[in-house]
Formats: sequence, structure tokens, C-alpha cells
Amino acid sequence: MVYEMGGRLLHLTSRRWVEKGKANAFAVFYQQRAGTLIAGEPISGKLWSFHPHPLPTQVLEHTLPGISLTNGIVWHVHDRSKFYCIDAMNNVIVSVGYDAVERKVTGIIAIIFQLDPWYLTDGHLLYPGHAMLGRMTIDTKGRLYVPLNGGSHILQINPNTRIIVPRPIYIPAVKVKGCAFGGIDMNVLYVSTQAFGPNEEAPAGDQSGKIFAVSNLGKGVKGHEAWPFVMPSLYK
Repeated sequence: MVYEMGGRLLHLTSRRWVEKGKANAFAVFYQQRAGTLIAGEPISGKLWSFHPHPLPTQVLEHTLPGISLTNGIVWHVHDRSKFYCIDAMNNVIVSVGYDAVERKVTGIIAIIFQLDPWYLTDGHLLYPGHAMLGRMTIDTKGRLYVPLNGGSHILQINPNTRIIVPRPIYIPAVKVKGCAFGGIDMNVLYVSTQAFGPNEEAPAGDQSGKIFAVSNLGKGVKGHEAWPFVMPSLYK
């Protein structure tokens, strides 16, 4: 399989694909997630960034120390030299430094949240069994909204204090996959969920497979509009 990114062709095997991307004020980040259908084979991923200038190095591959597979990134709302990243294999959220001039990742800054220790102290009161961190988003105050895939909730985390808002957002579906702000005033949280497969048994009343709109999140809670990224005419 071949993907084109800024004129560069990425040749991927049949079990690799470009899953999602995120833009900031300087570049567009793309993320390759490598999966397999054969049990026992490793899962891994890569992170790329694209910038239209200078030629011919628009597409760069980045290394996230200690992270073999990410499940999404969000940029800090004020500090353009920092983004938040989910370590999908370890269910951990970290803050990551980024040099906009050199266009490179500078390293892991800090651990923001660890799902497994939190589950032992608080999470087990919300849901039984195993969950994973889904694709998160961020509001204008810098708080992270993190889906629990397998946990029927959205966590609200202050990355500066590492404090979790006491009342997580309940979603009437087990497989909560991702969330994003939208609506006219950007104050509605849209939450996507994944349906159970034909050979899986869904819990009674589960509404997985739908998109939910969560409003009344609190005074002043809203997301920010996406940063514009204008592709130069030479690529059109």
C-alpha cells in the first residue's frame, strides 16, 4: 500500500496504514499505526510530520522515546513547543517537547496520567475489567478529555496539576473511542463509540456504535477551532 505525503511516497506493507493526523500552527503531524491480524505478532507505530518547506525534506520521521505506539496527540493550547501524547501500549499520557524551528521532537517532558494505578485507586469504582485510553481532545483552558475504551466514561484531566475532575462523563456505551469539541459555540463534546462485533456479547442497554453529543459541560467549557493550515499552490 502506498500513501503520498507532500510529494513523498510512503510504502507500507499490507498490515500497516496511516491512521490519523493532527495539525498545528507549524506543520501537519501524521501517524502511522502498524497492526497485525495474527495473534502474538508485535504492534508498533511511527510518527511523521509534514511541512511544505523547505524542499526536499517536508516529511520527517520522529522518535518518541520509550513509546512504540501512540493513540493520538493534542497540542497545548498556548505553548506551541509542547503536545500531549498517549502511549497506547502502556495506557499513559505524557507531555512531549517540540522544537518548531528545527521541526523535531525534543523528548518526553513529564508523565501526565497513568491509567493502571488510577484504576486500582479510583477507576474500579466506575467500571469493571480492562480499558484503554481512546483518542483525546483538549479545551480552551488546557484540560484533557480522555475516553476510556472499555470503561464507558470520559475523564477530564488537568495536565498542569495532574488532577482528575471528580465527576467523569458517563457514556451509555462500553467502547468509547474518541471525542472532539464542536457545535456553533464549540461547547458540545461529540463522542464516538464502537459497536460490538457479531461474535461479541454486548451488556444489556449498551448503545455502542453511536455518536453522542454531550452538552452542559460547565460554564466556559469549550474547545478551540482547528488551526488553519494552507497548502501552498505548488502542491495543488
